[in-house]
Amino acid sequence: EDGASPHTEKYTQDWCKAHLPAFIKKDRWPVSCPDLNPLDFAIWRVLQNIGCARPHSSLEAFREDFCRRMGQIEYLRATVESYPRRLRSVIAAKKGRI
Repeated sequence: EDGASPHTEKYTQDWCKAHLPAFIKKDRWPVSCPDLNPLDFAIWRVLQNIGCARPHSSLEAFREDFCRRMGQIEYLRATVESYPRRLRSVIAAKKGRI
């Protein structure tokens, strides 16, 4: 994460802790390491493809379509679940340091 307030807010941190088994609290994030940020390396492209796949008549129509389609994407779960492996790889490449 880049330390932006949407990523560090208490609500976001609490949600991530409750829903992401390998979640690391903000005070333990490595500094600017895109290999460890699933949003940087994979998820934004998927979210953009979902959001821009077709025009929507209203914000509410977009929200409904987006939420419905998000539930169908196993790729996002696999991306998040691969985090521990990526973390171990980065630690090994840096000889135990991040």
